[in-house]
Amino acid sequence: MNQIDKSTKQCSKCGEIKDLSEFVFRKDTGKYRNECKSCTNIRSRIPNRIRRDANKEQINQRLREWRATPEYKEYLLKSKENRQQKAKEYHQEHGDEIRERANQWRIDNPEKRAESQRKRRAKKHSVNENFTKEDVLYTKELFNHKCANCGSNERLCIDHHMPLDLGYPLTRQNAVLLCVSCNSSKKKTLPEDFYSPEKLQWIEERLSPPC
Repeated sequence: MNQIDKSTKQCSKCGEIKDLSEFVFRKDTGKYRNECKSCTNIRSRIPNRIRRDANKEQINQRLREWRATPEYKEYLLKSKENRQQKAKEYHQEHGDEIRERANQWRIDNPEKRAESQRKRRAKKHSVNENFTKEDVLYTKELFNHKCANCGSNERLCIDHHMPLDLGYPLTRQNAVLLCVSCNSSKKKTLPEDFYSPEKLQWIEERLSPPC
């Protein structure tokens, strides 16, 4: 029997029958814990990692059973709604501060911003593109840190020589250094429709891989 009389209880861990004073009374359930204080103290001194490793399979099984229940799906939905509500409230309260931090980050990290924009555009066009920081430096040095069209050395960016819209990814043989103004003017235009014949020949000679 787990319990001899009302003043004693058998510990579920060590199996000993002890006085109720040796057990923690839980106000939320109105009952004593099944594990005595001594066993609880011993268990609390064992690092969580060791306990998890020793009971890994049991823990995983309980998780699998829990995730298969309708209550788990309801819990996920409720958690998502709570996170969205908290995020909305935070943005309403700190909107100006968030925008100021974002603007400052864009000013302090122009290259990271440009890289993020390139990846986003490539993903939008379903183009597999992997243009690294080393590739960016290579292109800048290839065009002497000047716009390939007008020669400006201010507000430079990497442009797709053959347009991304036509499925051409950014590579060392398809990357041209342009200033923001020339890049905005070129947009989706083909190189032969944007550059002069002489300028186009000059650019393509640099983009051609070495023999």
